[in-house]
Amino acid sequence: MVDRVIKTAEYAKAGIPGYWIVERDSVTTVHRHRLNTDSGEYEPDPAGRSPSRGC
Repeated sequence: MVDRVIKTAEYAKAGIPGYWIVERDSVTTVHRHRLNTDSGEYEPDPAGRSPSRGC
């Protein structure tokens, strides 16, 4: 909840252009988000969700 709701709102308010949420599941999944400057809210990055190894 903290990373997906509270930090998201704080980062958007500060104007941080992007953030990642890393899930340490079986393949380490990275959720990338970009700040929509028109709405002031984050949207999924067009690069999308990415499984990564070695994060």
